[in-house]
Amino acid sequence: MIDKLLDPLELASLVAGSENDVSSSSGELLRVFAEDGKSIGLAPRLLCHRLGLLHKVAFCFFSAPDSRLLLQKRKGGRLDVAVGGHLNRQDNSAEDAIIREIHEEIGILLNPNRLTKIAEYQRHSSDRLSKPREVNNEFRVLFLHEFSKAEVQNLDRHFSNRKDQKAVLSIQWFTLKEVLSACDSGKTADGLLASIPYYLLWLVNRRPT
Repeated sequence: MIDKLLDPLELASLVAGSENDVSSSSGELLRVFAEDGKSIGLAPRLLCHRLGLLHKVAFCFFSAPDSRLLLQKRKGGRLDVAVGGHLNRQDNSAEDAIIREIHEEIGILLNPNRLTKIAEYQRHSSDRLSKPREVNNEFRVLFLHEFSKAEVQNLDRHFSNRKDQKAVLSIQWFTLKEVLSACDSGKTADGLLASIPYYLLWLVNRRPT
C-alpha cells in the first residue's frame, strides 16, 4: 500500500532508468489530455515523455515588418521556433502558456490580443537516436505575433533582461528563404521543422484573393 503521495520528481525518478535522465524540469507537472481534448489530470514531464502521454505545447512565431522570422539558436547551431513551452498546472489554456513563456524567455509581457492563433496539430514522434527512450505525443498550438518596427528595435533590450537566461540562449532574424534552407539541410529542431508548413499554409490563406 502506498502510504504517502509521491513527489513529482520522485515519480519521474522511478521511471527514468538512470539518474542522468533526471533534470530539474523532469518533475514539472504538465496537463495530460485524452484524445477528445479533455484534461484528465497532471503528470511529471519526464513521465509524459516516457509513456507518450498526450500533452499540449504552445509555440509562437514572431515576424518583422519585412517578413523575417525570429528564431532561436540551440546547441549545435540548430534553429527552432523562438518561443515554445508546455502547458503546465499554472496554465488554463495554450494562450496562458505561451504568454508566460514569452515573458520568461524573451522578456516581453505581451497582450494576448496581439496573438494570432494560426494552427493546431498533433505530433507523435519516437525512436530518435539522440533520445531513444523518449516518446513525444503532443497537441501543438501555434501562435504568431507580428512585431512593429519599434518592437524590433527594443527586442535586444528586453531579451537581455529576460527572466530565464538558460531556456533560449540566442535569437536571430532570418528570411523565409533562409529558414526553408535550414529545414532542407537538417539544421532545425523538430518544433520548427514540423511547424513551418502550417505557418506557410497560414501565409498562403492570409493573402487576399
